[in-house]
Amino acid sequence: MDSILINTHHSDQWRQLAIAARRGNAESEQLLAPFIARLAQDDRLLSQYGQALAGLLNNEEQDLLIWLLDPALAPSKWQALLKQIRLCYQQDLIAQQ
Repeated sequence: MDSILINTHHSDQWRQLAIAARRGNAESEQLLAPFIARLAQDDRLLSQYGQALAGLLNNEEQDLLIWLLDPALAPSKWQALLKQIRLCYQQDLIAQQ
């Protein structure tokens, strides 16, 4: 019974993140999409990064896009997460080739 509650919680958390990841520009959405998809498939990643991603997505659109393009420009608290997002995006591109 507890595992059902955990999975339901994770499903709700993922849905909220997927909605928050819908941005005002296509570039940010494209960079975020593979990471969001991976979170849907991996509860461990969702537990590890879900709360941080929610915080990251609360930032201004222009800041977020700049940080997604160059994580080194982001505040240090977001850099590890941004690197993971970029890694997922790059892996997705390679898989499509």
